Amino acid sequence: MITSLQIAFFTDVAFGKWYNKSISTMAKIGIVKGRTADTFVPNAPITRAEFAAICSRFDRSNVEIKSDFNDISGHWAENEIRHAASL
Repeated sequence: MITSLQIAFFTDVAFGKWYNKSISTMAKIGIVKGRTADTFVPNAPITRAEFAAICSRFDRSNVEIKSDFNDISGHWAENEIRHAASL
């Protein structure tokens, strides 16, 4: 049975799967994003960059960014990594 709490944001996050509600809720509030526009890949291992991005998105404060990583320039999660490190 599909409930109103189960939303399909991604084609690979099927209704009725144990992770549907968690992924859909976090996607709805902008905490998690898919690997592509329409896929999440729920069984893939999480990368350090993805984890830093998720952590960073929970904090809405304007923290002063003071990280001096020299190997993330141009990385898709550069801002989130710097933000998480500064926290």
